[in-house]
Amino acid sequence: MNVKILFFLFCIVIRIYGQDNSPNYEKILDFIVPVADEDIDLDILNETLISLFKHPIPINTAERSEILTIPFLYENEVEYILNFRTEYGDFLSLYELYLIPGIDSAKIDMLIPFLKINQSRILRDTVPMMSNILRTSRKSIMLRYARLLNSQKGYINSKNYTSTLGNQYFTGSANYVYGRFEIHEPDDFDIGITFEKDAGEPFFIDPALQFYGFDHYAGYFRILNRGILKELTLGDFKMHFGEGLVFGRGFSNKGSETVGSLKNRYSGVHPYQGAAESSFFRGLSFTLGNRYLSFTGFASRKLQDATISIDSSRSAEIMYYASSLSETGYHRTPGEIFKKQQLTEYTTGFNSNYSLPSGNLTFGISFLFNSWKYPIYNTHRYYNQFEFSGKVNYNGGFYYNFIKGKFSVFGELARSISNGYGLVQGLIANILPNFEATIHLRYYSPRYFSKYGKSFSEFTKSNNEKGIYWGLKLWPFPHLEIRAYIDIFRSDWLRYNLTTPSTGKEFLVYMKFEPKTSLIFDVTYKVESKYRNHSNAKTPLVQTLEGIKRNLQFRFTFQPRKSLIFLSRLKGNSYKINESNTFGYCLSQDVLWIKPKFQIKSRIAYFYSEDYLNRHYIYEHDVLYSYSMVNYYGHGLRGYILFKFSPIRLLDLWFKASIFDYFNVENIGSGISMIPGNKKAEIKCQVRIKF
Repeated sequence: MNVKILFFLFCIVIRIYGQDNSPNYEKILDFIVPVADEDIDLDILNETLISLFKHPIPINTAERSEILTIPFLYENEVEYILNFRTEYGDFLSLYELYLIPGIDSAKIDMLIPFLKINQSRILRDTVPMMSNILRTSRKSIMLRYARLLNSQKGYINSKNYTSTLGNQYFTGSANYVYGRFEIHEPDDFDIGITFEKDAGEPFFIDPALQFYGFDHYAGYFRILNRGILKELTLGDFKMHFGEGLVFGRGFSNKGSETVGSLKNRYSGVHPYQGAAESSFFRGLSFTLGNRYLSFTGFASRKLQDATISIDSSRSAEIMYYASSLSETGYHRTPGEIFKKQQLTEYTTGFNSNYSLPSGNLTFGISFLFNSWKYPIYNTHRYYNQFEFSGKVNYNGGFYYNFIKGKFSVFGELARSISNGYGLVQGLIANILPNFEATIHLRYYSPRYFSKYGKSFSEFTKSNNEKGIYWGLKLWPFPHLEIRAYIDIFRSDWLRYNLTTPSTGKEFLVYMKFEPKTSLIFDVTYKVESKYRNHSNAKTPLVQTLEGIKRNLQFRFTFQPRKSLIFLSRLKGNSYKINESNTFGYCLSQDVLWIKPKFQIKSRIAYFYSEDYLNRHYIYEHDVLYSYSMVNYYGHGLRGYILFKFSPIRLLDLWFKASIFDYFNVENIGSGISMIPGNKKAEIKCQVRIKF
């Protein structure tokens, strides 16, 4: 015990004289998503990490499921933490985590900002909330500005309504503006406001066009842990329960986290402060309960973008209906403005969850009810015959999670009003200290529909799909990690750009060799097979053929000094369908100079893609809370440089400049987004003040 006390005192000294304990978001992102993919939703990951940082997990009282909400932790690493706590007692300092065998120091560095030692509520009990908000809580305000430096064809004089492009033009300026204001006190309350104007959107007050300053606002007020009332949120929020068939799930990454991402690890109600303008609720939510039993209820009213049409088949009465919903969030052109907030959606529902005192079994039920002011009738196409139509929808589901030793079994069964069913069943096994494996089964009938549901799937929606997935993680030797998966799936009905039922499969293997923290080499190989409609000049008849896409990536990271990092990347793609075989490649070099008060991050890349199917998605460093998964398409050069300056502890400044230089093109893009010339340049700046 004397050794532990001495270690605790040593950690206090480190903490007093150490650096800021804020998370290294970019390092975490690179660990979770080493393989960039267009389907990865980085906004969900961003909001998850922000919420966990605001409300750290109490390491001495947390159950296994609570610690697993941290998205970059492996199942076996959570087991190591719990075993260490059982053997040696409560943690006196978070720096004791470095003593746990089986977890390297780099992982502990990422982990510490999301944990805390206790759940002291002395401040709440002695200081009124209003005084706490004004004086003692943590506050920050962040403003971001971005703009393309090139002129796009859609920008014309706002007073001149004639255009060579007809009624399509940008009604606002090319300036992008984003702001975020936050007040929070861990385990007590949260207040957040977000406002945004996309490039091309107007900035003025015009009730007729439903513009009130900024185009998008989001905000919330939340209180926590008031006896039986565990949570109360007024404003905007998201909900994640079960495996996502009813309410959706948190961040999932099929591409590189091959085991842990299969199971939903982030359940509950979460305040929403993002820039995306759909897929969240707006209203009131509450959670009642104790450590084992909880009940969550909510009600929401939200205006959605939609095209409202008139049913001309009825002569006796006028019937309005929504012929399509829009979730882009853009309101730049007259056509987009015309769709803005045309459809009112009412949503209510509940979740009830129970956990055994042992924590080995958790199960619950979820119910969601949607209704719209006007019925939704999609334009009939061959592929959407079973998609939802109507004015009312509901979903009900039952889920469970059972843990026994080194095995975790989980699943969910759900039904929608159209007699559509969704089923998820999974197993995760920590068979050996250096081996994890999983198997996952899914079945989503063509008739299943959930407006806010999103479970593990290959396609955008969780319907018309069934599949089986195997994944593993292996550490065969010190410093070597292997991740791999194979996913086989089938659609029993047609899909967009597919005139027949289809099958597909994916295979990925990722290997990382890290002989020391300053030297990392990783390689990723991925094969994806999907059927699609295909035609060419020789055979104008549309055929359904198998397309095979292969991707190979090498990365080399070298850190000669603590403040200097070099990252080299080589990517190659190929796509084959019928007699056509195309390819693409990309070579990039990153240089990072990182000091406590000043950082420089830069890249130069040379890329080539023979067609759009061989485009490259590569993660780029960006300003705080802005994650760029950039599309490298065509033939040319890409470069950027990012500066961060923190002159004092309460002030952070960012500036980023980037440019695309394409070869052998006269214009970039098409339509109103077309840029004359072969260069596309952008600037972005941001300031954050903490007080």
